[in-house]
Amino acid sequence: MSWRNYPYNRLTEMFRKPSFAGGPAPLTDSGLDLLSAMLTYDPERRISAKDALAHPYFSEDPQPMPDSLMASAFKDAFRARRSSRPAPPSSP
Repeated sequence: MSWRNYPYNRLTEMFRKPSFAGGPAPLTDSGLDLLSAMLTYDPERRISAKDALAHPYFSEDPQPMPDSLMASAFKDAFRARRSSRPAPPSSP
């Protein structure tokens, strides 16, 4: 099977716009490069999982939080989101 060569993609157009909140764009150039490599149509040219994990995107700042803090961060975010919801209506 031969794969058509697409010389361009629209990822830059989609992911380099500032966020809705007016903050920075959601992906850096390195992040766009990794996303593009993972979404390559031709499996022979697509980045492998091993190479993807070694991509420079994963060493950019801000660094991810340590695993030991991940569970508590998600728990705190869940509690905050849950407490900000209005109470469901009571049944008659």
